[in-house]
Amino acid sequence: MRRFLAFSALALLLMLAVLYGLAWHWGPKLVFYGAHFDDTSACPAAEQSPDAEAIAYATADGTTLRGWLWNRGQGAPLVAVYGGNNMNVGSFAWLARLVPEASFLMLNHRGYGHSEGSPSEALVVDDARAALRHYRARLGNPPRIVLLGFSLGTGVATQVAATEAPGALILACPFDSVLATACQHVPLLPRLLPLDSFRSDLAAPQVRCPVTIFMGTHDTIVPPGRTLELIPCFRAATVQLHPVDSGHNDIFAHPDVQQELRRLLSSGK
Repeated sequence: MRRFLAFSALALLLMLAVLYGLAWHWGPKLVFYGAHFDDTSACPAAEQSPDAEAIAYATADGTTLRGWLWNRGQGAPLVAVYGGNNMNVGSFAWLARLVPEASFLMLNHRGYGHSEGSPSEALVVDDARAALRHYRARLGNPPRIVLLGFSLGTGVATQVAATEAPGALILACPFDSVLATACQHVPLLPRLLPLDSFRSDLAAPQVRCPVTIFMGTHDTIVPPGRTLELIPCFRAATVQLHPVDSGHNDIFAHPDVQQELRRLLSSGK
């Protein structure tokens, strides 16, 4: 009996060790599950847009990121869009139609769409900063830069805004950190995994431009509480909060959101 109990305990320990090893292997990938488990390569919305230029941007380490550029000419503001998980950023092509007087930069994160490589928080944020500088120079230094992020992309946009001094930052379904959001869904376990945290709460104090936030009041992916925790972190920036009667993935379908985006991106304010 004693031998059986010892064998059972050893088997249990081995099983737990294997499970924990798998968790450590897949943990970093869970933050970017869209790059590892889902196909985000097809994007008819951008591919069929008549004035969208398909672009390929080479990062510092030789990885090629692909996406689209809508160049609306000298003097037009530039809007850089950062997509969420499990999506091709080109699905925001409707924004380029909504605001035809602005230029738009939409590059997929590493591993998303037709972009090469595997994503990590550090690489994705560095890519976004470098690409913004590159296309800002290519477009002749537009008079106004706007950063727009959705869901996971808000973590990218906030960190870029902290160093690149844009004219405005627009966030849809933002969070204070990925870790805090994950723990709200599954208490404790995320703290045991090597997750990229995307600490927007730590980057926010360095943001100086006006911030507009759209929060889905029925959002079950980024609960509203995580957005409300982020807002006071923008100590040096004015924040305008727009609660929206929507969930997470349908927030941009709300007509009030589209109307406000049209005003924000075309007003120059």
